Amino acid sequence: MIVHTRLAISVSFQQGSIFSRELAVECDRSTYRHSHLLFYPCVLRTSPSWWPVKRQLEATMCQSEELGTKLGLNSPDLLVREAFLMAHDYIDYVTSGGADGSMAPAPTACTAALRHAGDELLTRFPIFFRRWPRVFRDVTENTACPMLVSILDEHFFAPVPGGRRRGLAWSAVLSVYVLAGQMALHCHERGMAVVLPQLKQRVGAYVERVICPEIRDKGGWSGFVSRFGETQGLEHQVKKACCWTLMAFTTSIVTYLLWKRMV
Repeated sequence: MIVHTRLAISVSFQQGSIFSRELAVECDRSTYRHSHLLFYPCVLRTSPSWWPVKRQLEATMCQSEELGTKLGLNSPDLLVREAFLMAHDYIDYVTSGGADGSMAPAPTACTAALRHAGDELLTRFPIFFRRWPRVFRDVTENTACPMLVSILDEHFFAPVPGGRRRGLAWSAVLSVYVLAGQMALHCHERGMAVVLPQLKQRVGAYVERVICPEIRDKGGWSGFVSRFGETQGLEHQVKKACCWTLMAFTTSIVTYLLWKRMV
């Protein structure tokens, strides 16, 4: 069963709901070249009255963390440590220019897959990314983190028919980091770089609390890599096969010549 992801790519306001629905339907029919990858960037329905409330949140909310999440990148739990590393690496990657920047290679397979998937979304659906600055236009240093967490909570803890919690899709996990990256980019471009460390920590903590328990029994982050990792093109695979064949052929010839010389 395909789980429809409602988070992070377009935000619907009352005046733009029809346009947003058309975009969501168009994306429902689109598939990436990744094997079995279906990403559904549907409309996040948020009441306009919601935003003033979020703007009144105190700065201390952005700094508060659960005791178990303070370890972050130093957590002994590999699953949690990867979650924080992905948050740190992706926010640095986005704010330093993305694929056109000067970032070093991704440190892990998960961070590489996240970079690749984010770049591909930007390439294939740029209109969604152009909408986020309008959503974040009133964000301040005090409200950036609370606003981000509130949007995430609205998706992950939204009521569903039957009272059951919505199933977790890898596309939803991707959306968490993509949305955080857009918030970080907005803050970075508007002189609020001081917020970036807080965003990294808050996103990592959120993934630890909400997502890690769900994926712990599903092979950890390996599913994320298999879904969003960059696949090798056919041309590269053919060249690789040809190289191995040529190497084997050369080895056979050398072995034969040595054998003949010994005889």
